[in-house]
Amino acid sequence: MKRVNARTHTPSQPVDRRALAEIDDLIDNGAFEAASVLAWDVQRVTPGDPAIWLLLTRIDFLRERYAAAMYAARMASRLDPSSTEAWVWLARTGATRARWRTEALDAALQATALGPADPRTWTVLAELHLLLDAQYEAAIAAERAVRVGPTDVAAHRALGNIALAAEEWPHAAAAFRRTLELDPHDAEGQAGLA
Repeated sequence: MKRVNARTHTPSQPVDRRALAEIDDLIDNGAFEAASVLAWDVQRVTPGDPAIWLLLTRIDFLRERYAAAMYAARMASRLDPSSTEAWVWLARTGATRARWRTEALDAALQATALGPADPRTWTVLAELHLLLDAQYEAAIAAERAVRVGPTDVAAHRALGNIALAAEEWPHAAAAFRRTLELDPHDAEGQAGLA
């Protein structure tokens, strides 16, 4: 029997971008199992690339496998501490469990520091503050999200949800109307307005 030696790669070798695009397409098509298998194959070849860890986070988050998603998000943020995307995913995933929310809040604050012009950073911070019953802080973060991303659907949706929680009906209705102007098919916006 012929012995096959595994190829060796340095951790800093970048992932083949075509493979990342293929995984991304599989995720968009809902083929999470196939995306996961391919992502782990790519990760074994180039374990030090944070892009693959971000894809693994997304896959497991969408599959509602939050512990695995949290692990992958932590890896992505450790491998690339200057990545706003990694911190956003760490915050978003951490929001799914009460025991991770302190870490998630720290990640959201890091994301806003790295990407103050990115409405996603402020939206995830607003959502975390709302989960932690800090409605005032949530409203400030949501308003900032809307200010930096006036066409961002998630920012307006978050502002509407925060206004609903505060029983500010006119503000909630206005935010949800704007959500539906931007995306008429947004289910959360429709439910919030109703």
